[in-house]
Amino acid sequence: IKRINQAFPRIASKCQLGNWILHQVHLKSQPRIYMIRQVRQKIEKYLKEKPVYHLCCDSSLETMASCMKSALEALDSLSDIDISIRPRVLEVMDMIGYNGPAEDEEEELRMLAHLTEEITQLSAKCASFIIYPGKEENAAMEKSIHDWFDRWAEWRSKMLEANSGLELKNTSRALIKWENKKGTRDATKFIQETKTLQEEHNKYKGTEVGERYEKAFAGDVPSMLWLGEAYMDGDRGLEENGPLYCFWFLRAAIQNDPKALTYYGIATKAKYAHSLWRGYGCDMDKKKAEVIFQDAVDAGSILGSYGLMIVNRHNNNRKNVILNGEACLEAGYFRSCNDLITSLLRYDTSNEEERQSDYAKAYEYCMTLRAHPDLHHLPKMTKWVMESLYEQERYQSLVPNLRYYLGCIYYWGLGVPQDREEAVKQWEIVDMREEIRALESLAYCYITGEGKEQDVKRGMDLLLASIDLTNQGKSALAFLHSRTILTERDGHEALKMATFSRIRQCGRAAFLEGRLYEEGLGVEQSWAQAVATYEGFEKESDMCRVALARLRLGYGCKKDVEWAVKVFQDCSISGIPSGRQTLATFFWYKWWCDDMMGNLEAQVSLGMCMIKGEGVEKDVDVGLDLLKKASARGSGEAHFCLYEAYSQGEWTDVNLAKAKEHLEGAANLEEPTGMCLYAEELLDRGEDLARAIILLEKSLRYNCRQARRIYIRALMKRGQEGMGMDKALPKLAEAYEKGLGTEVNQEQARLYRMRWSRLSR
Repeated sequence: IKRINQAFPRIASKCQLGNWILHQVHLKSQPRIYMIRQVRQKIEKYLKEKPVYHLCCDSSLETMASCMKSALEALDSLSDIDISIRPRVLEVMDMIGYNGPAEDEEEELRMLAHLTEEITQLSAKCASFIIYPGKEENAAMEKSIHDWFDRWAEWRSKMLEANSGLELKNTSRALIKWENKKGTRDATKFIQETKTLQEEHNKYKGTEVGERYEKAFAGDVPSMLWLGEAYMDGDRGLEENGPLYCFWFLRAAIQNDPKALTYYGIATKAKYAHSLWRGYGCDMDKKKAEVIFQDAVDAGSILGSYGLMIVNRHNNNRKNVILNGEACLEAGYFRSCNDLITSLLRYDTSNEEERQSDYAKAYEYCMTLRAHPDLHHLPKMTKWVMESLYEQERYQSLVPNLRYYLGCIYYWGLGVPQDREEAVKQWEIVDMREEIRALESLAYCYITGEGKEQDVKRGMDLLLASIDLTNQGKSALAFLHSRTILTERDGHEALKMATFSRIRQCGRAAFLEGRLYEEGLGVEQSWAQAVATYEGFEKESDMCRVALARLRLGYGCKKDVEWAVKVFQDCSISGIPSGRQTLATFFWYKWWCDDMMGNLEAQVSLGMCMIKGEGVEKDVDVGLDLLKKASARGSGEAHFCLYEAYSQGEWTDVNLAKAKEHLEGAANLEEPTGMCLYAEELLDRGEDLARAIILLEKSLRYNCRQARRIYIRALMKRGQEGMGMDKALPKLAEAYEKGLGTEVNQEQARLYRMRWSRLSR
């Protein structure tokens, strides 16, 4: 009985028997797990309560916080008691009133606790600096931080010596030196901000604004918020000023003010979830973000529904996009309309009935937004920011977006009768600075003459004058530089713009860059580089996949006809995903037509494979039908293939009238060989010499060797007919200088220039 009473004294009756036994078994380990818990609580409290930012020494303090995080992750491995039973042992220790180990025990953990207390104090001290404290105090802070790093390095060394398997943040001399450089930049920025704020203060001395400045400088958070809101809304005697309202909201947020944190988009559940979803200021965690969005919805937050709509749009879940979008609209959050319309226009489906239903709903939502009483009235910016899911959401009217999408709907006839003139009217109403996509769409209409009288120069000027084009717009401009819509092809500019957009994951730009490598325009010709570019976007872009398939028919890479034909078959049908994703984006001639009707290059390639029986059962009629459809949609290549078919009689009966029609079609769509042969026909018939020369010059810019001989013939004919010798002679000189249509002959070029010089006197 004595032995039992010793093992289980009266106090043991106050806890579960199993817990008491575990407590007795692990008596020697109790000082350590007690200290681990103490240190964990201190570190977690510091990390939870540390300011969102420090105006001075922020880089160093962030590194210090990273050190503490690594220590926190390593704590659990320092005890031999399994983590699952540790709470049960600690419960008994708390019950019996355990007060911690002796002073000479657990030295390393005590040292870590002191390091945590020091960083907490340093962080709080830095957070108290509203304006730059001066060189001396700043230098004192930097010294304290360096001393802390020295003690951290000492503690880390001891811990690794005693526990070789630990992974702890290393603060090497190189890292500290790098942090010092960043710290210098932090201080410079802090000094500049302080100067700006003091200048503003001096402007308003003796006024309410001046008094608010004085209180804010002294650390009064309500005054910081007062100034921030006044600068944001442009009221209370202050003009709207973006940098200044950011300065004051940031300073209030540093003091952990909830309202200021909300302005910075990091406090409410939905805003925090969006940060997790995008990885803004934290590690990306999409699953956790989705759970928190749902928690926000359950708590009554309409921003939670908005967040779930974005999540489901990313997951291509049409049903839930509409469900959450309509929940937003019912709650009066009409800003969700824009995303809802975008989702419906871009949602991928091969179900034609569902597609038409989407278009009808998109138009319905446009009309709902159009009739909203607050459409033309922006709220105060403070209200806008509070109601925004993320800080970067642009403060602007929804009218430009509405006009843009209505234009798209009318242009393509989505759920309404097609009316391209009405589409142009919608886009022309928009201020181009507010909706760049409307500018890009108008430029397309000017260049093609669809819905607007054709004016290529005006369309190009619209694109060239804008410094804020979308990736799609930059790709379009790159494409125009690669064609002869301008007087000269500019391969270097085309490559520069295409590469810029391709780096930003734009599949169309990758396609164009591959074509430039194929042609050797603006860069050295390289089949291998073209293949590598297409392969990099094969999964994301059907245009790149089709281009790669075309090369795998036996051009510059390993031949795989069966795979290529399968790609052509998949991508030539209508309603493919790439078409849905780019439905309301306008592209230019030849390859870049509406993919909703199937990829144009795939249709041409599949047509030729079927005509030749290459990788697929031969069917000339079906192949010709594919080429006819592609030519009707604007493929110069399809026109040229049909010209060859009807003029040579190899695959179908000879029909010279149709051959002529398709050759002219190929020339009009700038198919290089088509331009060359059509120009030769014009010369043979003695018709339109000026047009023949223009076509040949364009063909030469596409490196069409066949055009060289015919170009010289055309220029000679111009000279013989006495038609503009002053224009023919310099062209002939240029042809011999550059090898356009003939071999390079500098002497002959010099003679033509001399004749031109005499004629010009």
